[in-house]
Amino acid sequence: MMTLASAVADLSEFQRVYDVNQSVCPQEVPEPCDECPQGYYIVPNPCECVECIGEARRRRSTECTPCPAPFVPCQNPEEDDCCDPYMPRTDPPPNGTIPVQVPYQTCTEFSLGDSITITGRLSSDPSTIVTHTSVVIGVIQITGGYELDLHDPLPGDFEFESTVQQACTSTDGTQVSSSFSPFVGGCCCACGTDCCETTEVCTVYPNGTGVCSPAGPYPEFSTPAPTVGAKGDPHLVNLQGEHFDINHDGKFTLLRFPQAVEKPAEFTFVANVQPDVGKPCTTYITEVGLSNTADLVSRCFA
Repeated sequence: MMTLASAVADLSEFQRVYDVNQSVCPQEVPEPCDECPQGYYIVPNPCECVECIGEARRRRSTECTPCPAPFVPCQNPEEDDCCDPYMPRTDPPPNGTIPVQVPYQTCTEFSLGDSITITGRLSSDPSTIVTHTSVVIGVIQITGGYELDLHDPLPGDFEFESTVQQACTSTDGTQVSSSFSPFVGGCCCACGTDCCETTEVCTVYPNGTGVCSPAGPYPEFSTPAPTVGAKGDPHLVNLQGEHFDINHDGKFTLLRFPQAVEKPAEFTFVANVQPDVGKPCTTYITEVGLSNTADLVSRCFA
């Protein structure tokens, strides 16, 4: 005689079979279900596609998972995932050109010259996520958000609720960005395929992949930097703390940025040293000049 124990391996398997079939009796092989569209999940026996108010995660999902707080169901019924209620999104969908409308955001105001990244699916190919980065050339404040004019036209019609983010202002991993967009965890900037927070630096590689890493560590100095200066006839102290004198006339660069002479100077501080009247061996700084790449020059005479 067949017993329940021999028919079902254990109680947990019995429970799984009962949960699916509402019976432990032999069942007919269910008909294979077709793939459901975005935003729906499969209910078998009979096959049915049911709208998911949550996240379905994949095309052939058989369950709908509630959105974990603070994420919310997306307003677009064709979206499988839950949406970040804090992240700016296109509203209404852009029409393949410009402008783009986005809701108000609280991290960094949009302004001329900003680089922004739009991420979403195109109506012509909803199976592929597309990223489009462009420079803002016009900003108009409107009811419920902003209207942004972009330098580069959009590649197509982005679907409703595509995200709009400030792109990181530095993408070589050396500096923290100065522009950020809101998201559920605070503020972040688009870094290729990632989003960097305010304490991270962004590195974007040639293939478009972005990596966020903690800023720093910064060098620690065991002793204070030396006090540089020039005085008297003249006695000088450089950045290495070395003391020396200038004993002949001429123009001398006391400070230059960058220090590498093969690179163009962005900032210079030059001193003109001349001998005292009737005393050729006694020299003094008689003039100093500041200059930078903006062609601003300032001189001071002694």
